[in-house]
Amino acid sequence: MKVRFSKKKLLVSSAIILAAAVLMAAVFAIRGLEDMPDDTQPASVSQFMDCFEPMPIVGELRTDCWGSGVGPRDQSNGLEDSSNTYFCYWDGKILKDKKSGTYYMFASRWNESAGHNGWFGSNAVYATSDSLYGPYTDKGLLWPDDQGGKGHNVWPLELKKHDPNGKYAIVVSETRGGDVFVSDSLDGPWKNIGSLQVNEGYWQSNTCLIVRPDGRYEIINRNGDIAISDDLLGVYEVQTRNIWGQVRGMPTECIEDAVMWYSDGLYHVTVNKWDSRNAYYLTSENGIDGWKLNPGSAYQPDEDFLRYEDGTVNHWNKIERPNVYIEDGVVKAMTFSVIDVPKDQEAGYDSHGSKVIVVPFDGEELHRFAREQWEIPAKVSEGKTPREDTMAALGGSSSAVNYGARRYIELQRYQGSDGGLFGEELAQGSGSSIGFLMYKLSDFDPEKVESATLSLILNDNFGGGSKTNRVIAVLADTDWYEGGGSGDGGEFLDPKDVTWEHMPKLIYDPNDPDGTTAVSEEFATELSTDLGYEITIDVTKLIKSLDPGTKTVAFAICEAEGGQRIAVCSKESGVNAPLLNIVTGS
Repeated sequence: MKVRFSKKKLLVSSAIILAAAVLMAAVFAIRGLEDMPDDTQPASVSQFMDCFEPMPIVGELRTDCWGSGVGPRDQSNGLEDSSNTYFCYWDGKILKDKKSGTYYMFASRWNESAGHNGWFGSNAVYATSDSLYGPYTDKGLLWPDDQGGKGHNVWPLELKKHDPNGKYAIVVSETRGGDVFVSDSLDGPWKNIGSLQVNEGYWQSNTCLIVRPDGRYEIINRNGDIAISDDLLGVYEVQTRNIWGQVRGMPTECIEDAVMWYSDGLYHVTVNKWDSRNAYYLTSENGIDGWKLNPGSAYQPDEDFLRYEDGTVNHWNKIERPNVYIEDGVVKAMTFSVIDVPKDQEAGYDSHGSKVIVVPFDGEELHRFAREQWEIPAKVSEGKTPREDTMAALGGSSSAVNYGARRYIELQRYQGSDGGLFGEELAQGSGSSIGFLMYKLSDFDPEKVESATLSLILNDNFGGGSKTNRVIAVLADTDWYEGGGSGDGGEFLDPKDVTWEHMPKLIYDPNDPDGTTAVSEEFATELSTDLGYEITIDVTKLIKSLDPGTKTVAFAICEAEGGQRIAVCSKESGVNAPLLNIVTGS
């Protein structure tokens, strides 16, 4: 059967399509995504790490070389001392000479004989290659006559047009306090013009410097402090402190290696949590505040994302000091400093070392992913934060301790069959910690409650056999307060302070656990994947069981598997505080 279309219908359809196209263009213009790619297909990735592409084999894959434990690898990729007798390499950012087509990698190096701890005495160097992926040839020190070439956290950039300081700059930090070198050529010579000046105290560690689209300079450091200046050396005005602590679900400790760039109308940052070997990816519209934590991971050594074109996978022990190589406003590759063993096991003149690798990257796909995530409305965060929260711990002197001022609440379920749901009825023993959350309600009517959700942020995993867990919540008595203790057993305890000896009563029916408890979905507890993970518990049935006019509600929470001892953020953690979101109808 043939389908016929009239000219009138075709004209109407064309008008609809044209209107839709105009509307879409207007939406993206409003969002500030003026340089969106022509391909507007949905992103095929679910996290930043999915954008890495297979590495071309520049030389050959070998196992008869240092670091062979990572798998067959290409020593010609990136920058390394293939003999492993002279230097260890770190940092690594690439700029391209547009006239010659030569790629310049700027890095730090130190003597292999010193092992990894030799980085304290590292020098700034540069290397060149005719290929983006290497091999890169070490050309020596960048400023041999300035403190013997001393430099670490080596960060090069092309300056804004007509900058009186020249065409290029390099900032070094950590071992030098934000010293700036400039040159009109990537081959140097490099002139020391002083240090970055900031109007407030500013730790020059992992200092990243970019040129903003408005022509100003922006810096971010390890702490997530952001400052902006019209001039290269400053004075930089601090705009915000510790952006990590402003983003729900973002860890704030053991954070380093922040790298920032601007593309596709957004500011992008990846940052590494070195103890858990997991990295995070954030975006912002103005590069100052409103940062959004995107789902998934930016990169992880345990994942199979470092893959060659023949399918061979490498697993380095540490993947750090990332950087981006951008062409035409799109990230084409990323560099990483990698080491094949824990840093304290690289002793010098052994079979271990460090180098800089170059990995292809699909920047267009990242733009689609970031844009989609930015268009997703932020999760409801208007939920009430606890008026009080604390934990009760069972065992020894800890049972008499007030833990009300900690930034996290430990949860560990008693593994026996006696002693109540969580072990709350036990008077002695060990291996149980119960959390308590209290929220203030107003004009409460259970008949108007449509839904209620308890949102917790996983803070830590202190061990246990299981790699997954759940969190259980029940109602609890409200006649208590957390006190101001920090965990000192010698502190004075008020009778209403929560300890194991005078714990709020847990309200549940052991014969009806389904009706009187609420359980989260299963989540992973491995450190390398889920610190900062949001745990949600549907507590609608518990909230609806309250009497009309109830002014205060309290929950007792604990982990479900038994003996694992996880921790969730408390109200003292700020943006990661437990939230209770109650949605009501008319």
